[in-house]
Amino acid sequence: MSYIVYKNDLGELTFSGGLSDFSIREIVGLGTPEKKYQTREYLDFDGQRTLSSRFVPRTISMSFDISGKDTSALTAKLYKILSKEGTLYTYFNASCRRITVNQVKVDSFTRNSSRSRSFVAQFICDNPYFFDTQTVSMPCYETIKNIRYNEESGKWNLDTPTIWGAKNNNLLLLNTGDIRAYPTFKIHSLGNSDSSNGIELLRVKPDSPSEIIQRFALSYALTDGETLTISFDPRSDLGRRYLKSSLGVNLLPFRDENSSLSDFYLEPGENRIILNNLSTGNILSASLSYENQYIEGVY
Repeated sequence: MSYIVYKNDLGELTFSGGLSDFSIREIVGLGTPEKKYQTREYLDFDGQRTLSSRFVPRTISMSFDISGKDTSALTAKLYKILSKEGTLYTYFNASCRRITVNQVKVDSFTRNSSRSRSFVAQFICDNPYFFDTQTVSMPCYETIKNIRYNEESGKWNLDTPTIWGAKNNNLLLLNTGDIRAYPTFKIHSLGNSDSSNGIELLRVKPDSPSEIIQRFALSYALTDGETLTISFDPRSDLGRRYLKSSLGVNLLPFRDENSSLSDFYLEPGENRIILNNLSTGNILSASLSYENQYIEGVY
């Protein structure tokens, strides 16, 4: 079954085929977005040279009918919810995607009969890419306790050989999208017994962890209870890439001179990420999140 859902804090609307309150007649704009090209012409040869290209904001146009016993109430609901930006969800067989809508335009309706009205709506998306319905999120640094107390036996479980604890800081990630994904890391200090040499983020070859592809490092000692956010996403919640301390510390002076927020990302396919705690005295926990990005919302 295929259908479209538009949702914001004012409510949600479901558009589908067949007999429904909001019945889709036609929808365009879910495929590859339009590209804008920069070109230059020269006097000494025919044609032109393409210098660069970029995807422009996506416009999704949908024509649909409202039908039912109370078209006036459904029309009022439609205008209310579409008066505000929101999120459009597409469900086509096994494909489920979402896209952020920044503007909505609804044309005046055409009355077909006393119980039917036709509309055309345009959903304008500043970011032309679709995401999965859920953000990918997972721990990327945690301490694993090898010595545990078994309440049933009343004894301590000792792994062999006995190691008090181990760290899990090496992740193999899969970017299922069509383009690069930009992760955001949240690193939390659970205790700091001495000065720290900071943290190091590495993207390495999936089958050869010793071969470093990208590196980002901070020589900053987190205070006990402090949370550090490193976002490599140019479209983050702040609208840019950023470093942020929960204590308001300016972190830019602590950045390694060869580290750049614009040079760390996940390529489509497999990516191996390693987070290194450069001080044994700083106890950390950390998580990462990212969005798989797709150039279309159907397949």
